[in-house]
Amino acid sequence: MTSQQHFQQLSQQLDAILYNIRCYRDGSRVRNDVLELLRNTPSLQPRSGSLTKGPSPQNILYLAGTVPISYNSVQYNIPVNIWIIEAYPYSPPIAYVTPVQGMIIKPKHRHVDSNGVVYLPYLSTWSASSCNLTALVATMSKVFSDDPPVRSSGPTPPPQQPPGQQSNSYPAQGGYPPQQPQQPPPNPYGQQPNPYPSQGYPPQQPQQQQPQYGQQYPYGQSNPQGPYPPQGPYPPQGPYPPQQPPSPYGAQSPNQQYPPSHGGYPPQNQQQQQFEDPAIVAKRNVSMSLTQKIQAQMHEFNGQMTKSIDGLMATSGSLDANSVALQDQQNALDRQKSQMDSDIEGLTQSFDQLTEWLNQNDKGGFVDIDAITEPKDVLAKQLLYLVAEDASIEDTLYYLEKKLTNGDLDVDQFLKTVRTLSTEQFMKRATIRRIHEKQRGGR
Repeated sequence: MTSQQHFQQLSQQLDAILYNIRCYRDGSRVRNDVLELLRNTPSLQPRSGSLTKGPSPQNILYLAGTVPISYNSVQYNIPVNIWIIEAYPYSPPIAYVTPVQGMIIKPKHRHVDSNGVVYLPYLSTWSASSCNLTALVATMSKVFSDDPPVRSSGPTPPPQQPPGQQSNSYPAQGGYPPQQPQQPPPNPYGQQPNPYPSQGYPPQQPQQQQPQYGQQYPYGQSNPQGPYPPQGPYPPQGPYPPQQPPSPYGAQSPNQQYPPSHGGYPPQNQQQQQFEDPAIVAKRNVSMSLTQKIQAQMHEFNGQMTKSIDGLMATSGSLDANSVALQDQQNALDRQKSQMDSDIEGLTQSFDQLTEWLNQNDKGGFVDIDAITEPKDVLAKQLLYLVAEDASIEDTLYYLEKKLTNGDLDVDQFLKTVRTLSTEQFMKRATIRRIHEKQRGGR
């Protein structure tokens, strides 16, 4: 079967599983991320199963198979299960290391606890917009290449060596501590096909491993008798007591999904702890995911409301300032109205007086303009002529000055004429003043 045919087969299996479970909020994102992972890591297969126990467990999608690593320039395969929870991609998947026959989880591993739960900074800082399954598997491969999470399960300690002689042990390959290569104990169960490389791994006595939840069958097989361990309780193994780190979704701040004191790593100093059912971990995961979503939405809503309140406060301040300006304008308009009312009252009085004068002096008939302008007494008639003569003398002096300026008149003649006219004008103006005084006195 070619790689393309294998990928098409995996794609059909994935579509069938997603069609049957239909529990994901963003099914298209789940399908695209899983297909991208299967295209880059064909050693994984899509399956469905339940991560929790109960009368009616919910089946979800998980990927079973191996993650290739390179340790000491030799390639090994680490068996894993990657569970895609319902809240994916808004919450990170849950990854388990599932050792097969002849393997155990390395005690006190920095990134994998005794139950196989994988802890990585990539998971603790998971973001739906920038994280995906392919990058997660690549991170697991890189981290496990530096420090493999499993080792051989052989219980026989290495024999004592004479002083100055080094033991001829296996190289630490695939994350397995050095073991004595001479005469490995026979396997009472016989040699079984193992899909994982066996470089440096002597056959070991079969033993029970961590519990697997849901219908989990070995990679590439259809019965629980293959390289994957059967379901059941997880017994303590090796010289180390069983340890269970605090749930990765325990009490913590809303922005953390793993214990903050370990930076996404399982605790290193806890030795005697009770086994905690991963069902509780899954429930806490869902609860923490919902809490984070609600807190994120509340934070976003609070930010929006804060911005809205700030905008309303700014609008209120602007309205208050405009209200003061409008009040000032209203006061100015009131003052202008009072002034205009006063002016209208004065004009009305003047109009009434003019109307009354017209009524008193309206004699009716034709009005002779010359008769109206004709002086009524001797003083008025004399005053009219004196004013006309004064104006004529003023005009004469103007033109004499103009002639002098143009050179048409000599200075002596100009001075003589101006003196004569000025004397005459003085007398006329004195007479005009006396007539004014007499007219005012007569009134």
